[in-house]
Amino acid sequence: MMSEALIDVAVYAPRLPLEGRQAMPSAAQASRVGVMMMAPSVVSRTMISRARGLRKNMTLGEARLWSELRQFRRRHGLHVRKQVPIGPYVADFAIQSARLIVEVDGEHHFQPAQMKRDSARDAWLRDAGYRVLRFTTGELEETFEGCVEEILREVGVQ
Repeated sequence: MMSEALIDVAVYAPRLPLEGRQAMPSAAQASRVGVMMMAPSVVSRTMISRARGLRKNMTLGEARLWSELRQFRRRHGLHVRKQVPIGPYVADFAIQSARLIVEVDGEHHFQPAQMKRDSARDAWLRDAGYRVLRFTTGELEETFEGCVEEILREVGVQ
């Protein structure tokens, strides 16, 4: 039975149908069957490949946080994505509906050169309309539940 809610699926309509294939539905047809039409991604293949590699090689802190964040959709109705290309950067985690980026910082983020890059990155993301929440791997180890609660407060759940 079809739900009234839109299905979170991207449908990319080609300009001309390929021979032997059905044309993609128009926006009007798609809305009747509950499919949301989206424009094709403008993210470069390089960024997509980089994000895929980062998804496969998450740090222990990222993996632990991801195991909790992936439950947010079921528990709170929030879709969290991991290793998301946003502009020239790949964010560790993003909650697009709340315009929130969650970053997990290891030791190398405390070196002066990396701190400068992180500052520029945060400024770019703020200019793009995102809020950035950063946790160190130490914070995740020592106060994991507190970190999760802080994320929930930022998105207005707690």
